[in-house]
Amino acid sequence: MQKIIKSVLLFLLAFSFGTTQAQLNQIDLPVTFDLTNVDYTVTDFGGNSTVLGPDPTNAANTVAITTKGATAQTWAGTTVGTNLGFANPIPFTANNRKMRMRVYSPDANIPVRLKVEVHGQAGQSVETEAMTTTANAWEWLNFNFNNEAPGTAAFNAAYAYDMASIFFNFGTDGATAGAKTYYFENVKLMQAPPAQIDLPVTFDLANVNYTVTDFGGNSTVLGPDPNNAANTVAITTKDVTAQTWAGTTIGTNLGFASVIPFTAVDRKMQVRVYSPDANIPVRLKVEVHGQPGQSVETEALTTGVNTWEWLTFDFDNEAPGTAAFNAAFPYDMASIFFNFGTDGATAGQKTYLFDDVEFVAGALNQIDLPVTFDVANVDYTVTDFGGNSTVLGPDPNNAANTVAITTKDVTAQTWAGTTIGTNLGFASVIPFTAVDRKMQVRVYSPDANIPVRLKVEVHGQPGQSVETEALTTGVNTWEWLTFDFDNEAPGSTLHFHTIPFPPLFFPPGTVGPPPGPKTYLFDVRICIGH
Repeated sequence: MQKIIKSVLLFLLAFSFGTTQAQLNQIDLPVTFDLTNVDYTVTDFGGNSTVLGPDPTNAANTVAITTKGATAQTWAGTTVGTNLGFANPIPFTANNRKMRMRVYSPDANIPVRLKVEVHGQAGQSVETEAMTTTANAWEWLNFNFNNEAPGTAAFNAAYAYDMASIFFNFGTDGATAGAKTYYFENVKLMQAPPAQIDLPVTFDLANVNYTVTDFGGNSTVLGPDPNNAANTVAITTKDVTAQTWAGTTIGTNLGFASVIPFTAVDRKMQVRVYSPDANIPVRLKVEVHGQPGQSVETEALTTGVNTWEWLTFDFDNEAPGTAAFNAAFPYDMASIFFNFGTDGATAGQKTYLFDDVEFVAGALNQIDLPVTFDVANVDYTVTDFGGNSTVLGPDPNNAANTVAITTKDVTAQTWAGTTIGTNLGFASVIPFTAVDRKMQVRVYSPDANIPVRLKVEVHGQPGQSVETEALTTGVNTWEWLTFDFDNEAPGSTLHFHTIPFPPLFFPPGTVGPPPGPKTYLFDVRICIGH
């Protein structure tokens, strides 16, 4: 009786241990044979015999060891798992239908076949092959299921393939080849290589190779936008040993995936930049990769300090001493040079950021008078300063009419204003004459009897300017203000040479107009003969 009780207790103890043992996870890709919590059962057929054991070159690494015996069939193989296949379908995509594995074969130049199928649905399968290239050494074999083996079914995107089988020396039986032992491991979906860089370059796409190539003392990494950590940008440091020509090729020596689509009329590119200094030249060079003599270079000047701005590069205006644009050249590579012409020893170490490298298709025309904010092909960029913030939006009285909406907030300076355009001013000189020295602006103000100042100057020559004022008369209604530059504002200087650049001030001499921010709206036109 004691023996019976003891036997029962031992059985219960054994059962208890068995039921508390951790259950192994179903096999899944990637298959490494190294995880302790995975069921690495494999299923042989046709005369194969597979066990797990040490890597012949590294005993600490566990691999599958398959023997195809002397009695093996031509189709002898091993299913990587059981008849349930993998825990998840193989994540093939329209652009990635490849798998790879590491194999160790006693012979080079033998076919290794890989078959994937839907478990329980033997007819839903696709097979492909790769050749070994070396003997008794590890190598990676790549299996492309877009290239199915002759006489087998093609890849079917509707099938949820979730099982894989491997066949060493497929098509040769064991009697012919003799008993052979093969090793395999790291069965996985082949990662699709990142796409070649191409325009527009945003540095934000996960599947793009954003390698850049520095030269002349530059050093560039990708990192967070200082204003938006979720945005990735290129961060270029031009250090104290940098050359005058230090720069960065936006990509590798292969350039872009596509030729830059310049046309007879569209020969501009844009780059968003962030510089520690204003008024430095940024050069952009485009060329034909592998043909350094086939290039064109142009420049733009920064206007802001530690702020993002768009720079436009017009390749019809090549940099002095460089080649002109050649419409016959398939330009497909671009390089950017910050503070071109100044070396690092002179400037000191500086860090610049850039993002959003774009071709400007259907390039916008430079702003010019009259400024209506309604013409589709005009660049209506405006430039705020001193605390203003301006956007384009609908006229409050007519939603079909676009106007400039300027907010002068509570932190604004007395001189807060808005330049109507960029630092390039208008496309044409304002056509003042000996008798016509007036301009008109249509404004919409929340207050009457406030001064609105209009300043015109020569772009790039801030000392060549003249300012005058007009008073608003209405509240929350449109009115025309006339600005007579024969009646300059106190302290202003009169110049009537080339004056393509008016800043607008709402209202001057007031710091943060009490009791809070104010919003003004405007359109601009030239007033001749008044």
